[in-house]
Amino acid sequence: MVNKSYLEKETLAQIKEYFSSNGFVTLQQFLDKKEMNKISVKKYKFEDEPLTHRYSSGKIPKIFDLDFISKVIGKKISKIDAKIIKLTQGNYELRGNPKPGFEIVFCLNSWHESFGGQVIYADDNTGDFFALPTTKNTFSIVKRGKSTSRFIKYVNNHAKKENLILVIGKIK
Repeated sequence: MVNKSYLEKETLAQIKEYFSSNGFVTLQQFLDKKEMNKISVKKYKFEDEPLTHRYSSGKIPKIFDLDFISKVIGKKISKIDAKIIKLTQGNYELRGNPKPGFEIVFCLNSWHESFGGQVIYADDNTGDFFALPTTKNTFSIVKRGKSTSRFIKYVNNHAKKENLILVIGKIK
């Protein structure tokens, strides 16, 4: 279940306003402990497409409250097309063609920024960009415009044997 404080009327109104003004919102301590403990992936498939990405991925159980997300973005949604991604040293996702719409990024474990692996959104017209935090149980919703691309920063040798686990999805 979503953190109860985010469901309060006044807090939800502030979240909606922030999202509407900025095109993204990041919420920490998003799920309660019970929901966080339900998330597990037993099997990852390694994907190595040198021109686009290199990481392991798996299927994610349905854990997101579609009604809550609908209220934040102001649009009725039917599903989230998401996958879980495990990043290790040498993994990345290159900047691809911008696809307008709404996306979610959910970080399942804490990670040191010096390792790389941050999900970064960039405006191809202005050069402006922002990196999403890599903190456990942090959920972000991002509105991508026609010129907004996303990439995952290369995971460098400082990560050693550490893993960053993310859920990335497109809101439908």
